[in-house]
Amino acid sequence: MKIKNVCDVCKNKRRKVKIYRVGFDGATVGVELCSEHAAPLEQMLKIGERLNTTTPKVKVWSLEDIEAEKRRQKRKQPPA
Repeated sequence: MKIKNVCDVCKNKRRKVKIYRVGFDGATVGVELCSEHAAPLEQMLKIGERLNTTTPKVKVWSLEDIEAEKRRQKRKQPPA
């Protein structure tokens, strides 16, 4: 059985929908909208400024990485 996405506003099963993620004031919601009900969002996307929403790259440290870094730091320290 195929699941058909419908517009969250008009619930018309014959219209194609797009899924939008909208964020405001710390909250993000997902909505499925047909072209008629998405028109205000599409207009804002045309005039608004696109923000860089990529996830920052983070180094994942394994236990071996941590131990190796400790050894490197220890070697850098001058003798007491």
